[in-house]
Amino acid sequence: MNNKKIFKIDNFPWDDTGYRPKTTVEMSYDDKGFYLHFNSDEKEIRATQTQHNTDVHLDSCVEAFIQFLPDKDSSYINFEINPNGAMRCARGENRYDRVEYPESVIDNFNIKTQVDKNGWKVWFNIPVDFIKKEYPGYVHEKGKRIRANFYKCGDETKTPHWGCWSNIASEHPDFHLSVFFKDILL
Repeated sequence: MNNKKIFKIDNFPWDDTGYRPKTTVEMSYDDKGFYLHFNSDEKEIRATQTQHNTDVHLDSCVEAFIQFLPDKDSSYINFEINPNGAMRCARGENRYDRVEYPESVIDNFNIKTQVDKNGWKVWFNIPVDFIKKEYPGYVHEKGKRIRANFYKCGDETKTPHWGCWSNIASEHPDFHLSVFFKDILL
């Protein structure tokens, strides 16, 4: 199993400035897990958070929210990363009552970042062993359906922005609305 999918974060439902950093997510997977590569052309980068499980969404940030067993478990895991490689990672069924993963777990995601004149990039992986531990009964095979949404945001950047792959119908920015996740078939 080794497939690659590319997703464009090109929906900006709360945009009133015209600022829409071009951002893509390349997701590939094999028998060991998922590999995500975000690429954003954001030039005016804000990166203040340096510790895991801090408010990285206030900085320039890319995010993946994934339901690994959507037919049996409505919980999802959010992976939010800034250009410093600081990640917020938690599990829950909505914005509230989320359980954060400790730094020792996050370190297994092998986060790498790169910032240059063209923007910034993030690479990380989600090991299948981690998924199976969190979601007993998960089978990592071709044809498997997961649900996800991918985001680009920066709540306190020079020009605040909130973009998503799957559009969200909400009056205010809210990435924790899993009803707007889309199916992805492995």
